[in-house]
Amino acid sequence: MVALSTVTFVLYMGAVFLIGVYGYYGTETFEDFALGGRGMKHWVVGLSAQASDMSMWLLVGLPATAFVTGLPAIWIGIGIIVGTAFNWYVLSKRLRRYSGLLGSITILDFLEERVRDNYGVIKFVGSISLVIFYSIATAGEFIGSGKVSNAVFGFDFFTGTLIGAGLVLVYTLVGGYLAVSYTDVLQSIVMLAAVLILPLIGFIGIGSVSAGLAALHSANGAAVSLFGSQSGLFAVVGFLSGTLGIGLGYPGQPHILVRYMSIDDHRNLRRSSLLGMVWVVFAVYGSIFLGWAAGAYLGDISNTDQIMPLLSMQLLPNWLVGVLIAGAFAGMMSTSDSKFLVATNAVAYNLYKRFVDEDASDRTITLVSRGALVVIIAAAVWMASPSGHVFNVILGGWGGIGASFGPLIIAALYWKRLTKLGAYAGMIVGMGTVAFWLALDVSSFYALVPAFIFSSVAIVVVSLLDDEPPEDVQDEFENAMDTSGLRVEDGHTGQTDVEVD
Repeated sequence: MVALSTVTFVLYMGAVFLIGVYGYYGTETFEDFALGGRGMKHWVVGLSAQASDMSMWLLVGLPATAFVTGLPAIWIGIGIIVGTAFNWYVLSKRLRRYSGLLGSITILDFLEERVRDNYGVIKFVGSISLVIFYSIATAGEFIGSGKVSNAVFGFDFFTGTLIGAGLVLVYTLVGGYLAVSYTDVLQSIVMLAAVLILPLIGFIGIGSVSAGLAALHSANGAAVSLFGSQSGLFAVVGFLSGTLGIGLGYPGQPHILVRYMSIDDHRNLRRSSLLGMVWVVFAVYGSIFLGWAAGAYLGDISNTDQIMPLLSMQLLPNWLVGVLIAGAFAGMMSTSDSKFLVATNAVAYNLYKRFVDEDASDRTITLVSRGALVVIIAAAVWMASPSGHVFNVILGGWGGIGASFGPLIIAALYWKRLTKLGAYAGMIVGMGTVAFWLALDVSSFYALVPAFIFSSVAIVVVSLLDDEPPEDVQDEFENAMDTSGLRVEDGHTGQTDVEVD
């Protein structure tokens, strides 16, 4: 079994490496490295945005959670789908149009220019948030890498984490955004196949979904009602905050938002959104069904993060096991490399160029970014622990980033009255609340929910207490938001788009 699964696994990784080489030769400037030259096609953006979102969390963390919780996992799927839809249909087009008008390369670049932050506070605080919380989330990815490698190939946990880290390092170093995006397209296909094939075969063998849930309940006591064992208003609200509340993180994820900024034409986001939404619905509920089906075959197991590989080895031929395990690593790579790309670009472009060398060349910035990548990956490997759970660790980082950026992104795109002091307050309060919540280990409510609320309040209150934004900023906002046929010039390319709704 090991030989056949290893062969298919290696073949897949070889294909990804070839994509990385292609990305390397397509990277000439820092904008190519960070945004793919703003020339990505709609199908690449649609699939890569979702693949970079889902990660090892989709194939390892979410099935494990569905296995433990049972039917209430359905709420997690609803939260993810609503959050994804909000990004596509509410944020994506405005962000692409506005960032193009300002010539912004990164999310922090956009936010700084949007409120005219001449002091660099947004870039400084935002870069710290990105490095800290992305490192935490990626430690969760590497935990998944270690556990999956152990279950299928027999590697010890630490060796498995090093394999995952090495793959992420190579592909991100080689090609930057081009390699990441085109790799994500391939990975999105493999990931979707994995979460559709396994539950389909599993439930065919069981007979029905209800029979699978009954077997799961008998195996580990997983709930078969929508709210599980929760009773009382406070308990139900707390439960929903940790499931539906996951969706609040979507507006603040730069590694997803940057996909919208990279598309060749903001009008093509309509087609991207359709493709992305179809993918996410099938992928999320396929993953949940996978967890539900596992009880009938695996019984009650202690290391729930190994459900997917163990179920694969029990139900599938050996060669297909290798393909699906490659799908698990695809999930890990698709998000980790995207997050590191954003975090290291923040270090190079938003810190180094902003505070150290304003005249740094594209080559220097790219080298600094790649050097920072090595350091941050090493930190994530150091934080990865075999006792950690993929779902929980990744959500900790997700919440920190979502609270730091989500309310501010929404305000930047929809509220003309936003000021730079309001932006400072929102980012600091959001990041600080999650850090405080995690330090206190408050488990009754997901940290992102109160942090998102407090950050939003801080943005509004401080902005209203501050002087109104300068007139040119307000005019710029109106220009970027106009959808009545106004000709909008892209601040980077100088090209003019006519918005037709």
